Amino acid sequence: MVLEEALQCYTVGHSDLDAEEFMALLTVKGIDLVVDARAYPYNSHIPHYDRDRLDALLHSRGISYIWMGRQLGCLTSEGRLDPIAREREASYQNGISELMDLLPERKVCVLSSESDWHVSHRHNLIAQTLMRYGIDVFHIELDGSVIPALPDLFHLEE
Repeated sequence: MVLEEALQCYTVGHSDLDAEEFMALLTVKGIDLVVDARAYPYNSHIPHYDRDRLDALLHSRGISYIWMGRQLGCLTSEGRLDPIAREREASYQNGISELMDLLPERKVCVLSSESDWHVSHRHNLIAQTLMRYGIDVFHIELDGSVIPALPDLFHLEE
């Protein structure tokens, strides 16, 4: 009997890491595709995380980049921060489908700006959705450790 290995997805928050520290987190884990889930992928205080600069940096290291902030960003279509409502929106579900299509062939890491996954939509929204589809999700901490995502109370199997 051959057991299929579960699909995996990583997440990371860039916080205020310098470019080399950030790249080290990705390369040590073998990430080859970063999916940017930031609705607003620009940062005047840390310009190397601006969408275009980040794309160029990643490509210079052999890592692909896709911005999916419109599909996977945390705000509802009304501009509210409501993960439960956001998860029900068609644009978000379409983004999740696109993300899941990438997982069998790539080692994907979903990016947000928040370093603390406990309060980030990459855990409270994206990871919760992926786990319900049977995908293993792991959060990369700033120190390089990896924490498996667990379902929260609002996303337990119904």
